[in-house]
Amino acid sequence: MPENELLQQGKNAGSARNPLIAVFRSLPWLVLAAAICGAGLWLYSTYVIKPTYTSTARIYMYSTALSDTPGSQRPTISYTELYAAEQQSDLCIELLRGDKLLNRAIRSLHLDNVGADTLREGLSITADGNSAVTISLSREDPAEAQQILSRMLQYYPEELDRVVHTLSCEVINEASLPEKPSSPDVMRNTLRGACVGFLIAAAYVVIRSLANAAVTDELERR
Repeated sequence: MPENELLQQGKNAGSARNPLIAVFRSLPWLVLAAAICGAGLWLYSTYVIKPTYTSTARIYMYSTALSDTPGSQRPTISYTELYAAEQQSDLCIELLRGDKLLNRAIRSLHLDNVGADTLREGLSITADGNSAVTISLSREDPAEAQQILSRMLQYYPEELDRVVHTLSCEVINEASLPEKPSSPDVMRNTLRGACVGFLIAAAYVVIRSLANAAVTDELERR
């Protein structure tokens, strides 16, 4: 290719020395790339990824020793006792993840194709610091998620009393029946795909602009 044609190609790259101008002039192609990638992630999230539904419940943990003592006769609690109670609370949360409770819930529902490890992957437990614990279970079947979590709440007080004799629990919110899938987030995935497509296309335009600028500078020096 003659030198004058190479020089013209470098100059027509949208002010080759200014990548921002090249990006601006390529904006329609960038938008198209974003739309294609966004549509691809939308299709993948909608038709390929299996949706999961999350059932949620809340329980309240309390000390049986204090609850059985009249208010005027309740003893003063030391820091050591509070620390021990906190450690017991952590143990109570671990009991919710334990094989014994999960397997008992599975057997009661005759879910032969479900294992404790599988349930644990979709189980989320958080404590808010006020003795309240939020338990969430994600499954592909919303009714199954609710049923399993309900059985866990049913059997949990027995497991708690078996291991920790000074704590008990009350159900604040029963296991909910999810109406909408919690995952995947189709809108978020679509936006992520569009952003990634736009950035990749913009990076290509900038690199090409800088390469053309380098060619142009080299030809102008000759």
